[in-house]
Amino acid sequence: MTPEMHALAQGIDTDAQRREFLLASLQILVPLWIGHARGWTPEQRCARAHEASGVIALGEKCDDLRGRHGNGPAHFANGSPNGDGAVLTQLALGIALLALQPGGIDYAGAHWEATP
Repeated sequence: MTPEMHALAQGIDTDAQRREFLLASLQILVPLWIGHARGWTPEQRCARAHEASGVIALGEKCDDLRGRHGNGPAHFANGSPNGDGAVLTQLALGIALLALQPGGIDYAGAHWEATP
């Protein structure tokens, strides 16, 4: 995360701002993951999808992604030990893997689709 992105993350106060920042982050990360995943075998893609789903499925980590942990606001994708950045990274990987499937995926107000 660049210092500018981190500063932006510090000032996020509304759900609309969180969605906007999430989409902006995914627009950077998903194409990078698509580029990596194109070189993987189907078995490797399945294994990585399984790993990503485990991280994304944890309710506490999803609260971190939405910007809430403990009793106060979290700093979105701040690289903290609570895993905010890990959830975002695995979410982007999951979207990238689904984007490589026929028809792609709609998520966060965007359509993600790529050729394998």
